[in-house]
Amino acid sequence: MTKRTRVLMVALTALCGVQGAYGVTATLMGDSYTVSTLLTGNKGKAAILQVSGPPDTATTDTAYLQFDLSTLPAAVTAADISKATLTVFLNAVTASGSFDVQDVASPWTESTITAAIAPSLGAIEQSAVPVATTDKNQYKVIDVTNVVKAWRAGTLPNFGLALVANAVDGLNAKFDSKESTSHSQVPRLEITLNAASSSGTVTNVTAGSPLSVTNGSTTPNITLGTVGLANGGTNATTATAARGNLGAAASGSNSDITALSGLSTPLSVGQGGTAASTAAGARGNLGAAASGSNDDGIQIELDQAMQLRFGVARAGERNLDQCRYIGCRPTAKPGQ
Repeated sequence: MTKRTRVLMVALTALCGVQGAYGVTATLMGDSYTVSTLLTGNKGKAAILQVSGPPDTATTDTAYLQFDLSTLPAAVTAADISKATLTVFLNAVTASGSFDVQDVASPWTESTITAAIAPSLGAIEQSAVPVATTDKNQYKVIDVTNVVKAWRAGTLPNFGLALVANAVDGLNAKFDSKESTSHSQVPRLEITLNAASSSGTVTNVTAGSPLSVTNGSTTPNITLGTVGLANGGTNATTATAARGNLGAAASGSNSDITALSGLSTPLSVGQGGTAASTAAGARGNLGAAASGSNDDGIQIELDQAMQLRFGVARAGERNLDQCRYIGCRPTAKPGQ
């Protein structure tokens, strides 16, 4: 699980108002160990964290862990923390015994720490955590609530934790480090928060894939607000407002469309168009004549025009009005 994913899970859980406590995993920033007989040797890239000491070994090996608490929501205080646990994985146990968990009292870095410049140690948070030879490939979970609450409150600097072989029991064991490739069971600091701290407002969510919320006890009520146009949203909460912001028309019959431009093909006659891209073609498709003086007029034979104007004449007869149009010649009487 990535850091961003953990932050997102916490944020969405807070927004949903889940009843009960929820947890946050701190980020392991560095781990290493020192060897009392190797004063200048740095073990920051080692795949294991050696913890050993008399009477089981002649040398003393001490492991150091450094955690970042920035995965906690900003509003969380020490009072919101109900429990914090350190989980470590035993890679090997050569000799049984126990170890103490102490807070580290001065700064150190994974890439430079050695026995010669090892940081000073503070109070013992947990004493004589037992380790048996049968614990190989098993986890050890240690309560470190008090020191984590002190870190959050700012009453104790966060320089991390140390695993020290118990002075009475001794120990010779190896734990997985974050560089381990055989098991990859890195040390984890898990912080449980009170239910009261689960209320809040998410103001920003970043994710590389669509978000989903699973909550078996309550119905999530998530309001993330509107997404602006610049971010690919509509900046609206209704369809009408969204169309207005996007300059879009409603589908179906509506009055949103007031003009058309950029059509790639003419509208057909059945669609209320002319099925043409020129005026002449449109007139032809519509059976219309051009306005003004032109030769588009419908040609009507003169006799047809006369018939429309004056009515149909009897066969062989012409009246005076017809003659005015066609210039009648006198008709000879029979026998003339």
